[in-house]
Amino acid sequence: MTDEGKIKRTSYRVTRIEISKLKGISNLDYSFGESLITAILGVNGCGKSTILHALACVFRPSESASKDYNKLSDFLKSNPDADWNGSHFKIHYDFKEQDLRKKPLTAPEPKTGSQIYSKSSQSWAPKYYRRPTHESTYIGLQNLQTGADNPGSYRYRNYETSELALEAAELIKSDMIYVLGRHYDRLNHHIVSGGGKGDIKTIIWGLESGGVRYSELSMGSGEKRVLSILSALHHISFKNGGLLLIDELDALLHRASFNRLIEVFIKRSSESRYPLQVAFTTHRETISKFLDQINICSILATEERTVALPYIDPDVMMQLTGGACKPIEIYVEDELSEEIISNFVFGINASKYVHIEKFGVASNAFGLVAGKILLKHDISSTICVLDGDVFLTEGERDSEIKRHLGGDDREYQRILALKCIKSYRLKNTPPPGGRGAPEYNQKILFESSKASSQQIERLQHFSRQILSLEDWHGYYDELARLSNVRRCRDYILEHLSVTDDWDYCLGEIKEWLTNRLVDHGFTSHHENSQASPEKVGIHVAAFQGSI
Repeated sequence: MTDEGKIKRTSYRVTRIEISKLKGISNLDYSFGESLITAILGVNGCGKSTILHALACVFRPSESASKDYNKLSDFLKSNPDADWNGSHFKIHYDFKEQDLRKKPLTAPEPKTGSQIYSKSSQSWAPKYYRRPTHESTYIGLQNLQTGADNPGSYRYRNYETSELALEAAELIKSDMIYVLGRHYDRLNHHIVSGGGKGDIKTIIWGLESGGVRYSELSMGSGEKRVLSILSALHHISFKNGGLLLIDELDALLHRASFNRLIEVFIKRSSESRYPLQVAFTTHRETISKFLDQINICSILATEERTVALPYIDPDVMMQLTGGACKPIEIYVEDELSEEIISNFVFGINASKYVHIEKFGVASNAFGLVAGKILLKHDISSTICVLDGDVFLTEGERDSEIKRHLGGDDREYQRILALKCIKSYRLKNTPPPGGRGAPEYNQKILFESSKASSQQIERLQHFSRQILSLEDWHGYYDELARLSNVRRCRDYILEHLSVTDDWDYCLGEIKEWLTNRLVDHGFTSHHENSQASPEKVGIHVAAFQGSI
């Protein structure tokens, strides 16, 4: 409420964070995507946790004067080496506003707002009571200790047990069962009291499974952490939305439980009538499984600034932060493209000079090149090869690179980045709505080419029987099934590699690589692009043996 309770503001949703300076972060600007769930990745020390700490202190709770881990002084304690003066960040948010003075009452109106948080001299601004009112909960690594690890846990050994009667208890229990893959009969709470008059009572969690009852003093650390996270997610304070922040979500969780917990976040936020945002940090690359369902932001610390790469696959971040092992780098979308480029590189005897790596979906190419530029890597011998089915126009590519290298001052960097984006040339594309353009193109080229052997002619016969597929990425699997030739893709790619159509398809990549080999003083043996008689004999024998 504001204006003495006459203006009601609800449904806050953080949309953007700008950090000028906060601990090791400088000049970071990140806009949250459409999803209410956000994963923040990056190497140790890049500032992931600091972003969560800033978000944890944006709002104040509605039902209490203060709470733990809700003030900047909880995370940034002054000490002889750091007083945190000069810290400055800005939060942007959406919310709904309703004027309670209007009669009759009108529906809440969508609004936008922002708030600056800073520290100079002795205190943080704005004052705590001036911050927007909205529920938020921070779960860090401070409570990972189990009873076995905590020498002071003996104080809680005497407690009274009762079944948890909260409305959310059944939801917490069912999610525990799903996430951990273990059946639980009841969710309990235990009241601990020293027995003296006026003693403060402590409530700790308890579970029952298979007839065995135990408290959190006896829980495993992973089990306790999942229970803490789910109890916060389903807490009544989030009935009108809120912000749940979790540092190192993957800590103590195996892959299956980690993935299921994220699925629970997605489900819970979609069911809430009000915006329930969840943001967490993680090192788990398998988060890429959820690339289309949640926001994934990778944090990159460069000499100039801290960069948020909001559209980049975690696997690409691993490539950015690793060192190059060969002087020439070619990045490709998938396994098929990797095989095509590998065959060509091998054919010109350049394998020892060229490193080939997959980057995933096409948009990752732009994030990968942008990251290398921001890290001041030499990109003169690096390209990303697109499959040729998306980002076909200069306008589309320009718009995509601006998502990673925005601002008028980065025009030259964008030009450099776009020079690193190459593409196959596809003569044939699937019918409207069809997916898998590279495979479809290869099918048509293969069927229209002159058969070089009876075996190739036989494969062409079966290929022509494949008239339509919902997704042409499955072309080679279907051909292998019909022909009973498991390695049909290998033989088709080898057959196509000596055709003029294949030269056209790979033309842009071949020209670039030939020039780079010359620049580096390497000699490519183009005569090897035709398979030797011995190599052909081996392939034919293998082919005949697979029929």
